[in-house]
Amino acid sequence: MDWKKHKGYIITGAAIVIISVFYIVWAISGVNHSVKAFNYDYASSEVQAPGDIIDMCTVPGYLDMISERAFLSSQVEMASTDSIGLLINLPDSVIQLLVKGVPVRSVRIDRYDVSPFFRHVNQEALFSMLSTPVTITGMHSTFKKDPVKVKIAPKDTTEVEVSAKPDTTDFEAVFFTLDTDRHIRLFFEQKEDTIFVDRL
Repeated sequence: MDWKKHKGYIITGAAIVIISVFYIVWAISGVNHSVKAFNYDYASSEVQAPGDIIDMCTVPGYLDMISERAFLSSQVEMASTDSIGLLINLPDSVIQLLVKGVPVRSVRIDRYDVSPFFRHVNQEALFSMLSTPVTITGMHSTFKKDPVKVKIAPKDTTEVEVSAKPDTTDFEAVFFTLDTDRHIRLFFEQKEDTIFVDRL
């Protein structure tokens, strides 16, 4: 084999391998750093007794109990505010729009994916973070946000104006992203009535 002839290919291949390995190591270390930072920020402040070596997360039913407690605690705190809340219940595959804790609109979740990050963090720290409502800080969407229009209700039928029916021929699929104050990003994608390009 003529090494001089294939020298350029060998150097290029070696460079690609080195860059790939460096990128993988960098990505893994970044995730590990994020997991450690998350666990440090939201880990329980209760100090474990020196002789206690039992990991509570391995006790059957413990994670379900703290998950239910975090879910209810967050709902109670959200209901005490005047703002509109969005409740995302993944186990039941339901999203609800709440006003002072009262659901006014419910939508079924057809399919959802959760980042593997949440499986790697300490589950007690995760439920500690979810025990209070998350605040939405930004939104990006494929549709425009129309201004609120205030209409005065007519006194009787003589004041009612027959309005033209809205044009529904121009259909636009809905996709939007919500950013939160805890660096959690939620992606929503419409499934029904979408064409192939939208699904792609």
